[in-house]
Amino acid sequence: MHFTGPNAKSNTATLPDFSAVTDRLQKLVPFISLVFILTLASLLFSKDALSAEYRSNLIFVSENKKSRVASKIGPYSDKRRWQIYKKLDKEFNRLWDKRANPFAASVNTRTFRGFPYLLLEDRDRDGVADSYAYLKGKGNQDTQEFGAFWDLAGDGTLDWLVFYGGVTIAEGAKMSFWHRHLIDRNNDGKFDTLVVNNVDQDGNGMIEQGKTVWLYDANFDGRIDAAEHIVGGKVSKLQAENGRFDTKDPFSDTVRVGERFPTVFDQIASDIKKVKN
Repeated sequence: MHFTGPNAKSNTATLPDFSAVTDRLQKLVPFISLVFILTLASLLFSKDALSAEYRSNLIFVSENKKSRVASKIGPYSDKRRWQIYKKLDKEFNRLWDKRANPFAASVNTRTFRGFPYLLLEDRDRDGVADSYAYLKGKGNQDTQEFGAFWDLAGDGTLDWLVFYGGVTIAEGAKMSFWHRHLIDRNNDGKFDTLVVNNVDQDGNGMIEQGKTVWLYDANFDGRIDAAEHIVGGKVSKLQAENGRFDTKDPFSDTVRVGERFPTVFDQIASDIKKVKN
């Protein structure tokens, strides 16, 4: 996977093993073979590549300067959560489709085994970093551990992060890209909301585009205790059955009430903070 635009996306995303909430892909659409999807994805690979030169001339996150996107959207609010999600999901795909910025910052990490080199980029070229990728090395652009981030509150702390999920088949036999959105609703430096656009309510194994499941650490104690579906802005609260939420996510088991909120995303945010100008 090259970290270069939606036309370079692949369906074989390597996912971190952190909880049943976000398990690795466990099944494919019955009548779509893995070989077919891999072949199709390979035909779409972009020839763009990350620059071989890296220079630390961009701002990571600063109380003195908000990114262009953060300035337009403003701070997070529960009432605007769906609208913000839609805008940032669209923005992530827009950034992903842009050419790599040769001016970047980097740091070595231990978050993803085999991908120690964290690269930050300013893909919209507003002077503030907005994209990240974990690489095997400076000269190797193949990765599936990447995404985007924003400081919507402008307080110097990441409060919204996107992590690439992969590709699957949606209704109508269309390829559909899915990602995880992480939100820090109370700006305490820890993510407490997970949004995934993997919803298969009719159970036919195909994602229904435009439908999302939201998992919350509502009381900020580090554990999942609430869930809902949001479809086109309409909220439907999920009721736990036998102590579990059925998220209708075909790639994940049901989620246990009280399950620990995945912390790997907090580690990503911590890694990003280590990058200095």
